[in-house]
Amino acid sequence: MFLAITIVVSFALLSWGLTQLHWTGWKTIDIVWMNALGLLFGALVWRVGAIAAFVTDEALIVRNIFGTTKVEWTRILSISFHPRVVTRGSPSTCPTVRPCR
Repeated sequence: MFLAITIVVSFALLSWGLTQLHWTGWKTIDIVWMNALGLLFGALVWRVGAIAAFVTDEALIVRNIFGTTKVEWTRILSISFHPRVVTRGSPSTCPTVRPCR
């Protein structure tokens, strides 16, 4: 999340800095586009950073880039663990969930 905020602030500071240079090619529309791109990139990084899976008593809730899915435990056929997954720098096992259709 820190990276997303850093991206937005960096684009805003760059936009402000180019305005302070009084560069003749730098117009108001460029300021708007620069800040809009910063917000877009920041939002994308924020969403990628928000990818997660949550376990409740009722269901498995998976949040990916495009949306959130809630899978009831009764709909899950199997869970398997792959041994060679690296999470946060250390080897770990992560489950693969296969819901029925």
